[in-house]
Amino acid sequence: MLESQWTWEGVSFTRGGEIELVADDLYPEVRYAKKHVVKLLPDGEGPYCRFVVPGLPSTSGVYALFVRGDLRYVGKAEDLKRRFYHYGNISPRNCYVHGRSTNIRLNKLVREVIKAGDEVEIFVHETADFTALEDRMIAALQPPWNRRGIRLKA
Repeated sequence: MLESQWTWEGVSFTRGGEIELVADDLYPEVRYAKKHVVKLLPDGEGPYCRFVVPGLPSTSGVYALFVRGDLRYVGKAEDLKRRFYHYGNISPRNCYVHGRSTNIRLNKLVREVIKAGDEVEIFVHETADFTALEDRMIAALQPPWNRRGIRLKA
């Protein structure tokens, strides 16, 4: 478990709220009205979980997810509270082509960590310049849950 703050290259992140599991073993993809017409994403099939993160601000910024003190993911949001709402409440359409694949992937990863008895720690840095900071962090830190910006090994 990390302290209440985490700093990267002089940028301070404060601990966000803790993830609270609300429901588990959810299969929202079966409720999609166009499921017989639109192709399911490769990771689109459940199970998913529903979670909330009380205490996150409704401001723009960058967030970092840690498991056992190890950085796993870096993301950005125009509204941090809303971003985590969408991670924790999977819309049926996101399970299909043209859906938000990051939402379903992060939900499954968070669910996996929680089911294993661990917790996901969230740290946030409120800033209007969230895109540049996220880009720098992903390029430098290469978090394993991020797909963008990972350098391939030769």
